[in-house]
Amino acid sequence: MPVTKLTELLSIDKDELTVKVRSGKYLPQPILGVEIPKGNGKTRLLGIPTVTDRLLQQAVLQVINARFEFEFSDSSFGFRPNRNVGQAVLKAQGYINDGFQFIRYADDFSIYVKTKATARRVGNNIYKFLRDKLKLAINREKSGIRRPVQFTCLGFDFVPTYRKGERGKYQLVVSKKGCPERIPMEGKAEAKAENHHPENHVDEF
Repeated sequence: MPVTKLTELLSIDKDELTVKVRSGKYLPQPILGVEIPKGNGKTRLLGIPTVTDRLLQQAVLQVINARFEFEFSDSSFGFRPNRNVGQAVLKAQGYINDGFQFIRYADDFSIYVKTKATARRVGNNIYKFLRDKLKLAINREKSGIRRPVQFTCLGFDFVPTYRKGERGKYQLVVSKKGCPERIPMEGKAEAKAENHHPENHVDEF
């Protein structure tokens, strides 16, 4: 739908909408629930807002982005300007190829470490922090310690390069569970860890 058609779909006029929002009297409308398929055969409930609410969400986002964007970690890629799935996966590949090959995946983020013992310690600490401080539930089905060949990241799997002299190096292949967006070739030059701290992480989507 072109932007020029947006006005026709707004449920209330601009002046009335502005007054309600500024006075704190505007109430978001119920969202439309749509089930979309997942790679494991299950479905996920997706909430679709009305056009008016989506317009207001975008307006708020454009304001808070300018204020808070600089506070985000450089390893955070989800729903940020000029960040995408391809960059997140390439960052993960960079950590893995630098030797951080024990992955503690906890729902929407992954942490890369060098030993299984560190993976257990970090995973337990993160679990307690999310549960006790942020009051968030962890998806146990997705969480756990993985080696690269057991790990799927945003629709991609990691397989050894099988090249002579490249022990411990992995390449990306599209997972059988999904078909993610194409990684731009020019982004591959940036696929390296920016530091060598034993607890690197990539925030996903």
